[in-house]
Amino acid sequence: MAVYLFISPLFLSAAPTAKGEDIKISLMIIGPGHPLYVWWGHIGLVIENTRKKTSYFYDFGNFSFEEENFYRNFAMGRLYYLKIRSKTEPYLRYLKFFDRWVHTYELNLTNDEKERVYQILEEGIKRENRTYLYHHYEDNCSTRVRDVLDEAMGGEIRENTPEYALSFRDQANRFIRPFWPYMLLNFLQGSTIDRPISYWDALFLPNELELFVQNHTRPNGEAFVKEFKENQDGIRPFIPEEPFPRMGAAFLWGMILFFITLILRTEKRPALWALWRFLTVIAVAVPGLFLCFMMFFTDHHVTLANLNALIACPVLLGALRPSFAYGKSLEAAGRYERFWDIQLGLIILALLGQNLPGINQDNGAIVALFLPLALAQGTVGAQLVRYLKTPPVRTYPWARKLL
Repeated sequence: MAVYLFISPLFLSAAPTAKGEDIKISLMIIGPGHPLYVWWGHIGLVIENTRKKTSYFYDFGNFSFEEENFYRNFAMGRLYYLKIRSKTEPYLRYLKFFDRWVHTYELNLTNDEKERVYQILEEGIKRENRTYLYHHYEDNCSTRVRDVLDEAMGGEIRENTPEYALSFRDQANRFIRPFWPYMLLNFLQGSTIDRPISYWDALFLPNELELFVQNHTRPNGEAFVKEFKENQDGIRPFIPEEPFPRMGAAFLWGMILFFITLILRTEKRPALWALWRFLTVIAVAVPGLFLCFMMFFTDHHVTLANLNALIACPVLLGALRPSFAYGKSLEAAGRYERFWDIQLGLIILALLGQNLPGINQDNGAIVALFLPLALAQGTVGAQLVRYLKTPPVRTYPWARKLL
């Protein structure tokens, strides 16, 4: 994606008309960048008029901070994106500044197909048509390019997309290397992105559309790519064919939280234990509250049908009051532990919910992170702490002979 605010000076109000024999149409693939929103790369179409010596980049992945109510709309899931056109060379210089690699593939299209692509693109950037409601997987910068080409080619792309195995989540996770951004993004996204998808759906990623173009053969037996050009080099993060495994790292962090909790419960440092109780309740319940808000009160469709709302349930906020009175009475301590027992039960319920019709959420790493903490904070953790504190001669009578 590009940000409209930064490249708006490159836009022009009108582009010259063109005939099929005078133009070249190329697919431009832009590599991933540093900010999170460009980890998945970018894509667009370049139309070069060989007679008039002009070149324009048509882009579907832009937004403007100056748009009316931009931040409110963004927070509520109404992601209004822009279709724009800019001069190709200034745009390449803009990408060079951010150290992003660029590949262009001149496409083997008939003159009629070229004219049709041009007409669709020009119609799309008109003021009354240039805004569309963005969807991360089903309607984004890559799917728009895919649809333009497919329409101009009479459905040829859709007809030649093979079977596919990965889900939307698996495809997107291939591009996420840092652990905590991975956990956050997968926590917020529900089971709607775990359904099996076709390869047509997988073309929501620029690199998948690039692979398709590289390998596709036209009905006349000619390659889809007429000429390849590496415009510029840049950072090249490794992108695996399948997502990086995360279960082990999540379980390790969960066990770290488990042992920290047990240690603080056994050590005679009530201030640290009180702080830890407060922090863990907030760290679990507040993200759950935020997720519930996104599920029920916004248009973020990717958050729907999300079992993680049980794994980090805002009901746990009820543990805050007994947490503050934890050391003053056994009743308060018991209430605090019961809230965590409820949270543990909800995590188990979320695991059982995987077997419900229509729900198949890939959230094993989320469970592995939260389950050990719920065990340590609840009745199970209290019993374990009492066991650890009990002198061995009480637990094992035969130990008296050793003392």
